[in-house]
Amino acid sequence: TIYGGVGFDTQRHQLQKGLDVCIATPGRLIDFLQRGECKLTDIEVIVIDEADRMFDMGFYPDIRQILRRSPTKHERQMMIFSATLNFRVIELGYEFMLDPKEITVDPEQITVREIEERLYHVGKSEKLALLIGLMRNLEPERAIVFCNTKVWVENVANALTRYGIPAQAISGDIAQAMRVKVLDRFKSGDIKVLVASDVASRGLHVDAVSHVFNFDVPQDAEDYVHRIGRTGRMGAKGVAITLSCEEYVLTLPAVEHYIQHKIPVFELTDDLVADDVGLTRPSRGRRDVGRFGARPGARGAPGRRGPPPRRR
Repeated sequence: TIYGGVGFDTQRHQLQKGLDVCIATPGRLIDFLQRGECKLTDIEVIVIDEADRMFDMGFYPDIRQILRRSPTKHERQMMIFSATLNFRVIELGYEFMLDPKEITVDPEQITVREIEERLYHVGKSEKLALLIGLMRNLEPERAIVFCNTKVWVENVANALTRYGIPAQAISGDIAQAMRVKVLDRFKSGDIKVLVASDVASRGLHVDAVSHVFNFDVPQDAEDYVHRIGRTGRMGAKGVAITLSCEEYVLTLPAVEHYIQHKIPVFELTDDLVADDVGLTRPSRGRRDVGRFGARPGARGAPGRRGPPPRRR
């Protein structure tokens, strides 16, 4: 494996020994190519995975540079895997593939049958109290909490730990070496709860994840499927719980249209909301969004229960 954020020496040693298969991120592979410490002239097969996502993340020039250093399309085989066939994926295929064939797989069901989906409509200020209450009631063996922003990833992880539910955060801001350590601890069971941005929703394969919590409704419908797919793997049962607040509820119809069914709505009852967790006040342009005030549900506390209005 060749990827950035960790030291060169171990990877350099692997390259010098010789490899049958190299699995790499574009940036680190180009580093070794530019240093003259590896060559691609004997490559027989090239596989580009998550092509659409890589293009979205700005790796298109890097991929082209790697392919130009590889044998021509007459001398090797190439496969591209992509959730969507956008223009850049098609363009790459026709430029670097010989007589490409398109193979499309349509799953019978977009979401896995073994995953029980639940939806709670809740005010933004009460989401944290509800999340902690659900954690205490359900006692998940191993859980992943997804947030839409890196700021909230940190806030939620800190709040869970503060209220007796040890959790660690993983997002694009965390160095690769630390990310690997956190994932190793999560896989080994040292960490029961992982709070993540969508950087972790794809390509994260951890056994025995019993629960996935969408602290925010994802802004991209496909991300919902990738998120909840972290549970219910290999025939196991799983629970995916989504908290829908007034900020992100407008993306819910797109999610339900994509998965071709309504997410079952569960009643928000007082026993599900942690009494000892204060009301989370949304920030107004500040980054310190994790402030607490009155106990949720207390008389006179701001915020409201029940589903916000949904546009049709």
